[in-house]
Amino acid sequence: MSAAQQGIWFAQQLAGELPITIAQYVEVFGELDINLLEAASRTAAREFGSGFLRLVDHDGELYQLVDDSSDGGILRIDFRAEDDPRVAAQQWMRREFSTPIDLLHDALALSSVLRVGDRHCYWYSRIHHIALDGYGAMTLMQRIAELYSASVAGVDAPPLRVLDPAQIVEIDSAYRNSDRFEADRRYWAERTSGLPEPTRLAGRSAPIDAHPRVASAALAHDVAAMLDSVVAKHNSSAAPVVVAALAAFLSRMTGRSDIVLSLPVSARTTAPLRRSGGMVANVVPVQLEMGADVTIGALLKSAQLELTGALRRQRYRREDICRDLGRDSSRNRSFGPTLNIMPAGREIRLGPHLGRLHVLTSGLVDDLFVNIYPSVSGTTTHIDFQANPNLYDEDDLDRHHHRFLSFLDRFLSADAGSRVGDLDILDTDERRQLLDRTGGPAQPATTLPQLLATAAAHDRTTPAVTDGDHHLSYEQLDTTSTQLARILITEGIGPEDTVAIALPRSPNAVLAIWATTKTGAAFLPIDPNHPNDRITHMLSDSRAALGLTTTQHATTLPAPLPWLIIDTPDFETRCNTMDSRPITDTDRIRPLHTTNTAYLLYTSGSTGTPKGVAVTHQGLANLAAEQRERFTTTPDSRTLAVASPSFDASV
Repeated sequence: MSAAQQGIWFAQQLAGELPITIAQYVEVFGELDINLLEAASRTAAREFGSGFLRLVDHDGELYQLVDDSSDGGILRIDFRAEDDPRVAAQQWMRREFSTPIDLLHDALALSSVLRVGDRHCYWYSRIHHIALDGYGAMTLMQRIAELYSASVAGVDAPPLRVLDPAQIVEIDSAYRNSDRFEADRRYWAERTSGLPEPTRLAGRSAPIDAHPRVASAALAHDVAAMLDSVVAKHNSSAAPVVVAALAAFLSRMTGRSDIVLSLPVSARTTAPLRRSGGMVANVVPVQLEMGADVTIGALLKSAQLELTGALRRQRYRREDICRDLGRDSSRNRSFGPTLNIMPAGREIRLGPHLGRLHVLTSGLVDDLFVNIYPSVSGTTTHIDFQANPNLYDEDDLDRHHHRFLSFLDRFLSADAGSRVGDLDILDTDERRQLLDRTGGPAQPATTLPQLLATAAAHDRTTPAVTDGDHHLSYEQLDTTSTQLARILITEGIGPEDTVAIALPRSPNAVLAIWATTKTGAAFLPIDPNHPNDRITHMLSDSRAALGLTTTQHATTLPAPLPWLIIDTPDFETRCNTMDSRPITDTDRIRPLHTTNTAYLLYTSGSTGTPKGVAVTHQGLANLAAEQRERFTTTPDSRTLAVASPSFDASV
């Protein structure tokens, strides 16, 4: 096998039961001669070899064998009796191309005609990537159509000189033992030195699913016209323009200046390879730097240079690049979001009928796969987003897709001297919503104590906190927290002081937070089960003036800070003697303002020392207003205290 096939073999072992296949269908309106199509398919499969390929394990070595005795012909299925024939056929194709394949025993290729109407059918084909890549699959399909059309017309099809699988392996072996291979290796080693981790709009990774989620749309005619204009103006092609636009979009969305895209390439650098089958295709990285002052014109030039260099050295395998980098190619299936410039021809001529090609899958999608279908024959450019459904739900993907199309419009219409960083990533409605959330008249300035007082006044007998069989009503919580707050005030606590609350999730924790905020001080929630070094750093760095805890944790907490133990009988007696009337600025040590700190949290410290983040009363008020609206909060709403006290979600 070739190096490309070996890469697919190992990738399939890692993918388990998820087959790495190419699946596509041609939609045809009119009567197809299926016997004639079957004969044309058999002839083309023999010419290319790939259609009759099977794998053989010989003494631990894998070989490929062309074996036309396994030809099962074209499968014929009639869906016309189904309630919705087209949906039933689509579902059948999805199940078929995602069915696990045993590479050593199962057929690697399958072809079928699915009848969905009296003069309407789908010509479906599926083949494993180890036998054929996307470019080869398109070439094979075009050859079958050419043979079919010639037979319908009663003429001989033009001869086709193709490389058989053995010749493709020989060419690959010769390249890997050549000076060109070494030159390509040095080029990619230099280009990928310090290559960053993949950019992800989802911000995480997840297992792959056999069925990618898809969002698809054609460009508006004015946007398509602008794309053609920019291509002509820069004496370029659509590829570098779209590469630059997608890289700029990812940079604006993630805030990263180092954007790397995965670029599928045919790796067919000679005419014989371009007219042949086989698995030859490759994926190479395209890296673009996006500084704050980079202009659109400069970015387009950079994209053009990157693409030129990548295409000249496109035969050097992705697996080799990852190995040279010291990366695990099984973990890093891509260098970043994939941009695939599809072939221009999506129309397939089958005798008198003109069918349209639909690509169902080009392989597994680990994150985001962007397909660009160039305009042809009066159609406009089409852009698909295919995504891992374990990372993006339908709404997420639709939003990303719509946002990119809007961003592409702004990118193409901007002057070449415009800075990429100045391109707006928000649409008009989003900017209006953003302004409404940043302190406009709709959300008047308020403090956390005011928010709590308003909440407590709704229905003072309603349970505010439930813990098993124990309940605190709003009246009890309001009264007791006020009494505890007065104790803190007598201890000298007021606005811009910090009170550490070292309590687990409990009614006491809620009580302590309400009491602290009524004094005007900032509360610092601490998970008492965290490592002592982390707690010591947080107390020292925050300059906490006082701490609240319970008997259970008092002996394990750092000693230098004075701790009030709030669950002892003496403390409860002291609390009960305090005035329970509402606390105002007259009672506080200093007046409380919306610009004062409401609470203080610390980062995890996974990239170094934990860092404190202060949130003001105004910031918290905006968040509370947004959350009340989003979740339609009422006195009957329930929130589970599931987060660690040190985590922002606990607030």
